[in-house]
Amino acid sequence: MKVGDLVRHEPKGSSEGNLKKIFEDWGWMPDFSYGVIIATKGTDAQVHYIDNNVSPGQPDVGWYKFVELRIVDERR
Repeated sequence: MKVGDLVRHEPKGSSEGNLKKIFEDWGWMPDFSYGVIIATKGTDAQVHYIDNNVSPGQPDVGWYKFVELRIVDERR
């Protein structure tokens, strides 16, 4: 993953075992549907959300582990 990639938040990607199964069975509300990576550090990415599924008034930028993100479109 790199700066400029369009990503989706998939929190179940960071879970293992029974917790992952629960997320898959019950669903898990992602923090955002689409965002753009604006910085990376190690295995983390800072993402600027396009839409925010968290409560209104929350910041639209946050840090996420790569395993929690799925690339929708790579920057060229």
